[in-house]
Parts: sequence; C-alpha cells; structure tokens
Amino acid sequence: MLIGGAGSFVVWVLCRSLPESPRWLARHGHLEDAERVTSVFERHAEAHLGHPLPAPKASTLKHVGKASFAEILRPPYRRRTIMLAIFNFFQAIAFYGFGNWLPALVNAQKNNAPRSAQISFLITLAFPIGPLLWSTIAEKYERKWQIVGAAVGTAIFGMLFATHTASLGLVVLGILITLMNSLLGYCSHAYQAELFPTRMRARAVGFVYSWDVYRPHLPALSLDSSSNVLELQEFLLLSPSLCSWSSSLSEFSGRPPVASHSNRFLISVGFLC
Repeated sequence: MLIGGAGSFVVWVLCRSLPESPRWLARHGHLEDAERVTSVFERHAEAHLGHPLPAPKASTLKHVGKASFAEILRPPYRRRTIMLAIFNFFQAIAFYGFGNWLPALVNAQKNNAPRSAQISFLITLAFPIGPLLWSTIAEKYERKWQIVGAAVGTAIFGMLFATHTASLGLVVLGILITLMNSLLGYCSHAYQAELFPTRMRARAVGFVYSWDVYRPHLPALSLDSSSNVLELQEFLLLSPSLCSWSSSLSEFSGRPPVASHSNRFLISVGFLC
C-alpha cells in the first residue's frame, strides 16, 4: 500500500505541469491564460501536421451560464444519469470484488491456501499490464464497442474460470478477466465524461461515480469464506444473463451501449441473494 500510495506524489508533480482547460479558463474570465494554452496546442498541431493551421473563423461568444444539480436529472440528461448511476454501482462491486476476493475464489476451487495464494499473485501481475496493452487501441475504436467487447470477454472467461480447477487454466483465465476489467475501466471513465456538456460535466460525472462508494459494503456483508455463502460457480456462471441485462440499459438511456459488464452485476446480485 505504501508503494502504491507513493505513486500519488509522482502524479501530483506531473499534474502541476499539465495545462488547464482553455474552455474553463475562458468561462471564468481568464482570457489571456486561455489564449496562451490554446497557442501551445496549436503549435503542437502544426508540428504534427507539417503546415500552419487555417485562420480561425470569427464566432460570437455565447453566455451559457452555470448548470444546476437539478439539470442533470432533467431531460435530456436524466436517462443517461440514471443509467450511469446504476452502472457505477454494480461495476465497482464486480471490478473490486474479483480482485479483492480472488484468493478466496481460487481457494474454493483448489482447497489449497498456499497454492491459491500463488495463483492469485500471478493473476494480479496483469493489473499494470492491462492499461499499457489497451492504450494501443484506445483511440482506434469507438469506446462503446470496447466496453461491449470487455463485457462479453469477461462473461466468457468468467464462465470458463468457474469450471476450471487446473492451476494453469485458472492463471490464464484470471489474467484474461483482469485484462477485460481494465479495458472496461478506462473506457467507461472516458466515455461517461463524453455524455455531458462541459458546463455540467464535473458535477454530473461526480454524481454518477459517487454511487461507486457503496460497493465495499455488499461483499463484506455477503461473501464469507467460512460459511461458503457464495460458491465460485454462483459467482461467475450468472454473468452471461447479467451481461445481457446490463447491455439493455443502453436502450433505456437513449445512448449507445455504455454499461455492459456482467461480472459487476453478477457479484451484486449474488451478494444480495
């Protein structure tokens, strides 16, 4: 935990060198700062393209005003707000549920605590690899389809994980589930920010993501390895039907499929049962 926490200091140092959003600066009256940051972006674009950018067209500055909290609960944003709140509630349970309870889940298959710890350790090595791997396709494919692919992959690999007892099979399938989780994680965070306009983005995304904070309580209440409340097969075999149900939320929201992660729904349902 100390090693992981030390990384936050590095991030803090790096963030100090990041430019502020020109749009935010302009909205708050810092026009000179906004122009300076925009000029830096333009110089980078010209260096990449190899030719000067065309002259900007004249435009009229529109006063948009500040968005209230109530606006995110009114059309046309209400349906996507509700959908993302439900999505974040369930996806965090499964994402962290699989990682945090991995040794107990593997032990349910192997009934060998030392061996289960070794398998779990090998699986967790995939956590830093996932984001690096998926960064190669982050901007090549539409995010909603990356999310759908991650959900389907987790459902398939989760079903296979639940039926395997061989150590090699558990390691390979566990790594694949971890990779699918990391794919859905970065896609969902980026995509939900794209569903709201700038004037309300921070408030709206903060609200829907706040439903994530409830996720630690359900596992603690329900998953008890000593009483075997939740078996591994129940934990993972339910994923396909929940994957389909979560995909249907896209119809409810009126947006492309955003929330389609079966494992995240299956853990919550298993815990509540």
